[in-house]
Amino acid sequence: MGTSCTLNWQKVINMDKQTEKLIDRWLFHAAKSGDLKLPLGRAAEKPEIKEVKDEKGAKGKKSSRRPDKKVMPAAAPQVAFDRFTTEALQFLTAAGVVTQKHNQYYVQNQFTGAFSAAKSGVGFVPAASRVEAVVPFADRGGALHRDKVRIRVTGFGRGRMTARVEAIVEPFSGEYLARLAGPARGADDLQLAELVDLPDRPYVLVSLPAAAKKKKRKGDADESLIYLTRTTQQKQYMREHQSGGYSRAQAFVFEPSGRAVREDRKGDLERLRLRFMLPEDFEKSLIPSKSDLTRKVKAEMKNKARQRVEGRYIFTIDGEDAKDFDDAISVTRRPNGYELDVHIADVSFFVKPGTPLFDEALKRGNSYYLAGGVIPMLPEILSNEFCSLKPKTERLAFTARMFFDATGRMTGHEIFRSVIYIDKRYTYKEAHLDLKKKSSLLAPALELADILIARRDREGRIDLNIAEQKAVYDKQGRFRGIDVQQRLNSHRLVEECMLSANQAVANQANRHGIPVLHRNHESMPPEKLEKLNRYLEKYASRLKIRGVDQKEIGRVLAHEGLDPVREVFQFLLLRSFMQANYMPESKGHWGLAFEEYAHFTSPIRRFADLVTHLQLASHLDKEKRVFNMGELEYFGREASRLERIAFEAERADKKLLAVRAMGNRIGESFNCWLSGFTPDRLFVALTDFPAEGEISAMAVDRRGEIRVIDDFSVYAGKLQKTLSLGDKFKVRLLRADPIEMALQFEPERF
Repeated sequence: MGTSCTLNWQKVINMDKQTEKLIDRWLFHAAKSGDLKLPLGRAAEKPEIKEVKDEKGAKGKKSSRRPDKKVMPAAAPQVAFDRFTTEALQFLTAAGVVTQKHNQYYVQNQFTGAFSAAKSGVGFVPAASRVEAVVPFADRGGALHRDKVRIRVTGFGRGRMTARVEAIVEPFSGEYLARLAGPARGADDLQLAELVDLPDRPYVLVSLPAAAKKKKRKGDADESLIYLTRTTQQKQYMREHQSGGYSRAQAFVFEPSGRAVREDRKGDLERLRLRFMLPEDFEKSLIPSKSDLTRKVKAEMKNKARQRVEGRYIFTIDGEDAKDFDDAISVTRRPNGYELDVHIADVSFFVKPGTPLFDEALKRGNSYYLAGGVIPMLPEILSNEFCSLKPKTERLAFTARMFFDATGRMTGHEIFRSVIYIDKRYTYKEAHLDLKKKSSLLAPALELADILIARRDREGRIDLNIAEQKAVYDKQGRFRGIDVQQRLNSHRLVEECMLSANQAVANQANRHGIPVLHRNHESMPPEKLEKLNRYLEKYASRLKIRGVDQKEIGRVLAHEGLDPVREVFQFLLLRSFMQANYMPESKGHWGLAFEEYAHFTSPIRRFADLVTHLQLASHLDKEKRVFNMGELEYFGREASRLERIAFEAERADKKLLAVRAMGNRIGESFNCWLSGFTPDRLFVALTDFPAEGEISAMAVDRRGEIRVIDDFSVYAGKLQKTLSLGDKFKVRLLRADPIEMALQFEPERF
């Protein structure tokens, strides 16, 4: 959603400005006329714009007939082919925007898709498989976030497609949390309400029963929170503008849904489910019976095609409160190096393509981890029982066996379906303590992990190794303390083994032509690198990053000259990274410095891993591939989208928990550091508590607007002080707002 997801096809093709303007104009004419047959030249060295003339006029004889204005679309620019034009056509054809028929090209100008609203009010609709259309605020046609709409393309500019909403095909039928804002001007007896959990927070009209208007809701600070559902009715009202004055506007009429607004942990979880459309409990028909699963597993244990892994010490290492143990490890010393087995629960045996359970896993995309519980991708009888590698049990597994020489170079690997017996389960802390013993059975695994860490660091992997503060809450959301999560040797051991398995699977898929979902991570954009270098020039002048090569960034991170600003630089560096995604194409993982990488190790909680398991299984069984490239591309988009939703939901949950925990600490002082700013507010990160908050511009500047000096500093007029990212100071808590999920502070002293 938002501009970060809008694909700029001009950047994909890297064409020059002249070609970009030409193709933009060409597409604009085509979209305006609707499925216009486009005149295209051939084999020109440079793109030219040639107006298509009337045939009679072209022969030099003037026609006495006045040209008909309706024929104007035929005067679309003729586009001569060059390399960039060809690439643009190929891209737009693959994306579904342009169709080729008998050596002619046609532009589709209508699409249907889900409407996503940005904070600014601009909308985005997936117009084709790889392109989003931008919908200006004035062209939304009353559409709300998550509505299914039909759009018409209105033009192309700067390599982007713009459109307007022609119809709301399917309004979102869920519930909305709203804050009542008083009577709607010029709309009879209707109330105005703000939909507080939508990105653009639009105002809508509400029809309230007389009793509901007078009823006060206990626990609501402003007594105005309510859950609403939409009706099909629309009415006009007078909308007030921030600059003053009113204008006539039209909005949908909503009515109370009947759900009570709760100010407790259960209410917060309900709100998060509705806000992010998180999955509900599994329907009973989707949950396999224990007797059926037991019978199938017993039969599969006898399958001779499965390899029994014996004579190895197989163990799991997980968090103290973990319930789903989907990976196990065994490491054996060899005369010339090490043999590493990573055993993953064979979820593909239980979840088959085309079944309702597979479709449900696709719909969920991954598991969602909220404080005090998890919304699983698979039913608990699978994730916590039959696909959980519990100690002292036999389990069906998928094994990646890897061979390393003494330097940590992977010399070979094989992937097979297996039966394993898990000897022991460790928590991270238990494994860390066990590794200190001379007789530890985990010693070979740590030896190999240390060798792999050294090798991967030399190859350029970016490893920030930041200790993380984590607030601990109980199931009711009550704050219980702060846990500083240090990366132990046991954490690093597991990480290196899992990375190796994912790398081996990606290599296996590429070598044998097995289409899977690769985990790709693009390099840092040049503009982000420039920003980092501007920071270093200002605050660590001896240092400069000479290119986006990982080794260059590692060199700067290792330099002692970075120490005074290390924390802020690492913060900025993390913000500079591109977001990883899932695609059928293998493009490598920049952050890990891997040329090929796929996710294989968590099929219980990640749909992308399950897809990889199913594709590998079909290859091992010498069957036809389960999924084609088109299906994999769709799965990759969905897995990436749902991963972002899971991240946002978990982030919102942490904000809500922090607000609840700080609710009884109004007026207290806290240490913080400046983490960001906009002209209307400062953002701060607390050092005493894992939470972030904001300071309004009025608290630091009499004009109510902060003067931004550059990307890293601002001038606060009221304080008569320049503030830079990373500056530490004290703040006083003014407000903990659960609706805004925000903590409001004021500066105490510098």
